[in-house]
Amino acid sequence: MHKLPCLIISLLMLLPIFSSAEEGQRQGKFLGARETAYPDWFKASFMELGEDVQEAAEEGKRVMLFFHQDGCPYCNLMVERNLSQKDIQETMKAKLDVIEINMWGDREVGAVNGKTYTEKRFAEVLKVQFTPTLLFLDESGKVILRLNGYIPPNTFKTALGYVNGHKEKEGSYRNYLAANKPPKAAGKLHNEVFFLPPSMISAGERGRWRSFSSRSSVPTVTNCIKRC
Repeated sequence: MHKLPCLIISLLMLLPIFSSAEEGQRQGKFLGARETAYPDWFKASFMELGEDVQEAAEEGKRVMLFFHQDGCPYCNLMVERNLSQKDIQETMKAKLDVIEINMWGDREVGAVNGKTYTEKRFAEVLKVQFTPTLLFLDESGKVILRLNGYIPPNTFKTALGYVNGHKEKEGSYRNYLAANKPPKAAGKLHNEVFFLPPSMISAGERGRWRSFSSRSSVPTVTNCIKRC
């Protein structure tokens, strides 16, 4: 007679555990997750991108959209390794209005086409699958360059030269990059787990690497795949 109440109590005690496990599986986590403080020189936008593009053009600038997500180690690397360099920072301050967009966020975004979306819906419409994803807009709001995932500082400087020099009028970024091949970076990356190819990560660590896409379950080495 006493066994049934005990069984019920035991099952009730397990419910929070199952709930927590289910929630963790739904959200997913990054191996090597890093929280990022985005620079205070990013534009404090009202998220009306048509107005942002116009204001930037009036100042001789262009707009860069920085798509990120919480805990993304490569977003952190982009900010702390690339955007912290004095020459990159000065160039971007002078030539670009940078607007950060959380690909899972709920803020309203007024797109250049006049439609309004949440951040996450806007990311979906633009087919943003990786973070960081950088979109550079020209004076009409057209995307002239898209960078998917993290790229090292020297290559990033070349991309900035293409955008700031209006080189899209002369040819493709691929050709520009080939003609302006950046010098190889000196030094080595820190041996963080999230830099390693999947084949070099232990089975236990792979099990904890929960940066999955709704379309792909294979994590990449140079970006954070959109989480489920």
